[in-house]
Amino acid sequence: MFLDAGIEIILNGKKIEPYRIKDQPDKISPKYVIENNINVQVRLYSTIGINEENGWDIFINKRCICETNKSKDVQWSKTKQERGYSYRNFRGEVLIEISDTIDLPLNSTKEKLDFNSELMNKIIRVMYNYLFNNKDMFKKKDVIIEFEREISEVDILKDYFEEKTAKAVGERAFDRMLGIAKKS
Repeated sequence: MFLDAGIEIILNGKKIEPYRIKDQPDKISPKYVIENNINVQVRLYSTIGINEENGWDIFINKRCICETNKSKDVQWSKTKQERGYSYRNFRGEVLIEISDTIDLPLNSTKEKLDFNSELMNKIIRVMYNYLFNNKDMFKKKDVIIEFEREISEVDILKDYFEEKTAKAVGERAFDRMLGIAKKS
């Protein structure tokens, strides 16, 4: 963020470029006023790169305090409770602006965020309210179909479709029925 703001860092004669998850977030929240001097904005990314980790990045006054967090501290398990949605390609940024550093939600050693503080609980509510209000961008595109049948019946279809596995039989039978259903 500081590089985007104009700070230049040159290392071995080469300019350091800012790191970006991707060019633009898919969704950007308005700035929410949590308390008198605290603003929070949430940015959501729905298609991160293959080598990217998912989770929450938390910034305080443009400094990354917490990166790709999926711990119980940020209540990541809430994403797993959402049936029909996948957060595998999710990355969220939480931008916290605090004018008075005395209000920073840090633990007693001043090294980490205090996720048990009332302020962080309010921020986490803002994060997930915004995420779940925009969850359609994380709707799963596939579904697993699973059922049991007697082996003798599956063997009949293996011969019919000339397939070797029950999975292949299921896929062929599904494709055949889908073709018939689309024609009607």
